[in-house]
Amino acid sequence: MDKSKLYLFTAPLRRFIPFSILVRISRQKMLFPFWHAVAPVPPPHIRHLYPVPSPEQFRRDMKWLLRHFKPIGLPDAVRYITGEASPEKPVMHITIDDGFRESVEVIAPVLKELGVPATFFVSPAFVGNHDMSYRCKASLVYHQLLRPGLPECIPSGITKAFMKKGLPVSDFRKAVFTIPYRYREMLDHLGLVAGINFEEYLREQKPYMDDAQIRSLQADGFYIGAHSVDHPWYPDLSPGEQLQQTLQSTDFVRNVLGEMLPVFAFPFADHFLPLEFYRNLHAMPHAPLVTFGTSGLKKDSAPRSAQRVAMEQPSVNVPGIVFSEYLYFLFKALAGKNLLRRAENY
Repeated sequence: MDKSKLYLFTAPLRRFIPFSILVRISRQKMLFPFWHAVAPVPPPHIRHLYPVPSPEQFRRDMKWLLRHFKPIGLPDAVRYITGEASPEKPVMHITIDDGFRESVEVIAPVLKELGVPATFFVSPAFVGNHDMSYRCKASLVYHQLLRPGLPECIPSGITKAFMKKGLPVSDFRKAVFTIPYRYREMLDHLGLVAGINFEEYLREQKPYMDDAQIRSLQADGFYIGAHSVDHPWYPDLSPGEQLQQTLQSTDFVRNVLGEMLPVFAFPFADHFLPLEFYRNLHAMPHAPLVTFGTSGLKKDSAPRSAQRVAMEQPSVNVPGIVFSEYLYFLFKALAGKNLLRRAENY
């Protein structure tokens, strides 16, 4: 089901159904919300990927969540996910993906002010602004292509690049978002065609946190998790590469950043991964303690795995998103479909 349509359809029911009743009936006491960035003005490298709430909106949303959920730190979240303990009251652990600079400059101050623990997930390839996610490059290229008076050679140059790879292109602007991870080098070429110097952008804009900023989060009591090496789409990887991306980034968090509770959040999603992947992962001596997916409010058949709820949705605020997720969870429970069932093997 299209989650955006679900939210728009069910969110208005908040006026008639108290949220506390949904939580009590569902018996779902753990919520793992996640964001990517919060900013007064969305920067171009993420502006076209998902909605970016303002600091004021983020503070309001967090206050609403605090009225319904007790904030917990990562140690308790790990204990609950692994089944070592169970929460007595509804709890939440806040998670922030991708390691953008706004994590330390905007998000952390709000969370610190409200006394809310959180885990910030980073990818080692981007720490210190040595490179940028291919999706962020796509957003930057798209942003550049929106400028008026675009020379005719740019659309034709982009179309030729797609034809060379045998990729379809109906709208030369939107086509940049269809470039898969395995062809990510195309975006470096398209950046040149569109007049973008990615190295200069990284050097001047510094979209990601550096080592010192990450350590300042740790000094403030926040946790750092792994988020793959360079944010790939896991179906584009072989099973061995999937494990390598997971374990190498977890090792970075453990060994380079000294994180005592190494955990991992999958880039994009993990619902397609079979149980074989998790068995292989947790058989490794340096596996993350737990993993996080993005399938919403749902139980998971994979061991040591928890699913998170995306808090960035167009036209629906956080209260509407969380209400809809709980209502949908109850509907799925009636049909026995509130469990993420995975294939046994690849």
